[in-house]
Amino acid sequence: MNITVVGAGALGAVYGTKLAHAARVVFVVRDLARAPRLIHIDRINGAAPHGDSLTPVTALEIPADTDVILCAVRADQLDGSLVDQLAAANVPVAVLAPVLPRREAQLRDKLGDRYVAAMPGVIAYEPTDTPHERRVRYWTPKSSPTLVAGLPELVALMRQVGLPAEVSERAGATQAAITIAFFPILTGIAAAGGSIDRMANNKEIMKLGFAATKETQQVARALSELPGWANAFFKFSSPLLARAGIKLGQSKAPEAFVFLEKHFGQKLAGQNAEVFREIEALARERGVRLHALPELVALAAARA
Repeated sequence: MNITVVGAGALGAVYGTKLAHAARVVFVVRDLARAPRLIHIDRINGAAPHGDSLTPVTALEIPADTDVILCAVRADQLDGSLVDQLAAANVPVAVLAPVLPRREAQLRDKLGDRYVAAMPGVIAYEPTDTPHERRVRYWTPKSSPTLVAGLPELVALMRQVGLPAEVSERAGATQAAITIAFFPILTGIAAAGGSIDRMANNKEIMKLGFAATKETQQVARALSELPGWANAFFKFSSPLLARAGIKLGQSKAPEAFVFLEKHFGQKLAGQNAEVFREIEALARERGVRLHALPELVALAAARA
């Protein structure tokens, strides 16, 4: 199978490097001069071996002989030019970005049945930026495999190379519901300047965050039931319990908190703005009144 991975960030690097063990992989990037010449990924969890390296093949355009495209860019990077390029390739496109209903409708309008919703089962980040190298640390939570709404051959390849994956018609709805439900927490990190500790100790942010989470859960559950692990997360009933949970989490899985701070506190301002606009539209359609969430988003914007 010939696979094109659009995007060579942390997430694309992990999927592309692993899939290169079983397929021919080409990374499509925006600028060859800035493209990585070496990718090295280190898996945090699971059995050895943990490290994997690749000298990536990169291109500015999707190769004519590609069989499937795995799109690993942020939602706000799915602009008209990129979508036109995806459509022109005339092959299935599995989109890993958090695509909410309005954006999904736009993608389906352009791609038709070739649009395939997908939800990442990989958590990945770059501890440091190294010129011409992509050095990524990642893990694959057992409770949350990669979900793909079709493409069984691609899913089989993911499993073959050690990436837990399943075919699921609910991939898109589950991804959207999780994105919406967790949006206040990630926005709270941004409002605290990218620090979970500062967020936990800021009474205004925590108060708004809890109230906003109640709002977004109403919107999320109109799209899909949340998976069990997500429902368990929202059992913290007060800021005091949440702070205790954060302390426990930092002691058990400190690197997960490094990922949250680096990824959601610093890098996703454009995507977060788009997600908020979509949540507002969905809330209006479903009669859910948003009060706390706009205030929390305003706090985050002021810190950007």
